[in-house]
Amino acid sequence: MSAENLEVRLRWRETGQRKEPVRIHADPEDISGLTRHLETIARAWGNHDASTRWLGEYEMEVRSLDRPWIDAFTVSGISEDS
Repeated sequence: MSAENLEVRLRWRETGQRKEPVRIHADPEDISGLTRHLETIARAWGNHDASTRWLGEYEMEVRSLDRPWIDAFTVSGISEDS
């Protein structure tokens, strides 16, 4: 698949708190690429250190803006300790 316009919304699993939606241009089938976006957004939001042991505390809902008939899906953060 190719890159498209996506809207992503991060959620902190522990509290259920959600970050406002962010628009990105990415391939919705590239899960490792989406996980990198999740890491970047979560790191800025939570002011986290350079490790990724905290990454498992987050998940990200992904919705296509180019294909709104496609259901949203969730990408889970996986920490380096998992």
